Amino acid sequence: MIPFTPSVVTMAVTITSVVLGSSAIIESLQRCANVPKQIRVQFAVRIIIVTSPGLLEFPPMNEQKRRLQDERELIERRIGFPQKLAWGLVAFGLFLGLLGLMALPDANRFGLTNLSALGSYLQGSVSSVWALAGLLFIYVAFLGQKQQLLLQQEEIQAEKERQESDHQKRVNGVLRAIQYELEILDEYYAITSGKHLAALKEGQAYNVYFSLTEKYFIVYPNNTEIVGQIDDPELCKAIVRTYNMANFLLEMYRINNWYLERCFSGHMTEQQTDKKLIEHAPSLKRADADLKSETSVLLAKINGYLAKHP
Repeated sequence: MIPFTPSVVTMAVTITSVVLGSSAIIESLQRCANVPKQIRVQFAVRIIIVTSPGLLEFPPMNEQKRRLQDERELIERRIGFPQKLAWGLVAFGLFLGLLGLMALPDANRFGLTNLSALGSYLQGSVSSVWALAGLLFIYVAFLGQKQQLLLQQEEIQAEKERQESDHQKRVNGVLRAIQYELEILDEYYAITSGKHLAALKEGQAYNVYFSLTEKYFIVYPNNTEIVGQIDDPELCKAIVRTYNMANFLLEMYRINNWYLERCFSGHMTEQQTDKKLIEHAPSLKRADADLKSETSVLLAKINGYLAKHP
């Protein structure tokens, strides 16, 4: 059994303190005078970026990821020296053991007296050296376990970033689909009912039947959950408000259609229908103008969001 004598424990504590201290010194020196030229240049560039915003732009590094990398690199530097020292002590102990074995007299070398003397020698020299090596191996194993924990945290962080990236791609895809849907519907509306409504003068009746058999809006109703997860409350509100205004405009057209149908079915005279249509026309034009204005605002917000979240 390895004798943990006070001298051995004192040596182990001293070596461990030196190892920890040297790692801190190395880290400080690397941050100061002994920093490689390439890192100094990068550091200077970052100073320029901070002092001159807009000159150069780099994506900010994830703070959690950088902290984990720094801790892991620090542990790797701490492991190197004590691990090499431990193996050196093992080799040194073997060397001392061979010296003791070679120092035995040739006559009756493996006699009880010689073996007893060799055992005393090994206990006083080799066991102390190997005990110190064992402490260093325990220290290295502890650092290795901590390094494994950091690697696991990095993997968890990478998985989290991957999930966030996938979620952002889904959000961007839905926003682009909303953008394309509104643009296409606006183009179609501008050459059909929107054209007639725009040409309608004050005091005139809008006597064009609007087809409500089509399902015009597809993207937003089928992706409300993803829209609700967008990390921009104003953009979410703009989307909901725009589609509500679009539905309100459809409702205005539905009322206008109802007046026309009442006339066609004979429940209202042509004069009564014209009066109702003339009274309803300002509400129809106001809903149309509000939707166009809100759509422009929404498209601008979508473009701004996609520019910030490519």
